[in-house]
Amino acid sequence: DSAGVSYVRVTQAAGITDSVEYFPIDNAEVSITDRRGHRYNMINTQNGYYRNYDLIGNVDQTYLLHVKIGNEVYYSHAKMPPPVLLDSISMNYNKTFNFRDTIGYYITLHSSRNDDTVQYYRIRLKVRGKEVDAPSNMMLYEDAHQLNKYSMQLPFSFAENDTVSITIYSLTSTAYEYYSSLQKLYNKQYSNIHPPSINPTSNIV
Repeated sequence: DSAGVSYVRVTQAAGITDSVEYFPIDNAEVSITDRRGHRYNMINTQNGYYRNYDLIGNVDQTYLLHVKIGNEVYYSHAKMPPPVLLDSISMNYNKTFNFRDTIGYYITLHSSRNDDTVQYYRIRLKVRGKEVDAPSNMMLYEDAHQLNKYSMQLPFSFAENDTVSITIYSLTSTAYEYYSSLQKLYNKQYSNIHPPSINPTSNIV
């Protein structure tokens, strides 16, 4: 909701025997259209990224994503959720080992709720400039059962002199559902009664 670079990344899931998780797609046609019919063409900048420097998103406005790859066309629409209300970040050092925490520094995020509606978030981490691998980096949370102000401790311990980069994404409910189902597949959280789905629930048509 501020000036900057808007981007879309287009990738294709890799096969079971492949050594990578996905393949970037650089030959797609990508655009985003707002409710007034203004179309923003996204320019490919390699590695599957498509960027636009003029698009500034507005909270509660609906946007339509259009992606064409060869003869296949994909659509998705969503209403932009409000940004994260992050009040502060604190750190504490745990000097004893227990069943939950190891020895090291722990980071806690202190946040506020936007309003009475449920908000969904995803956190991504980089430690010493390197992104933490999935599924460890697929940290999801929602504030349905939280008070007006609440805290969340990241489930990682850090060493002295570590540099940590934290990115918090405000998600739509459908995006949260997608990442949540993907997380369950990673962690094998299913049973005979609720077998795993072939693919995570998607909001792409």
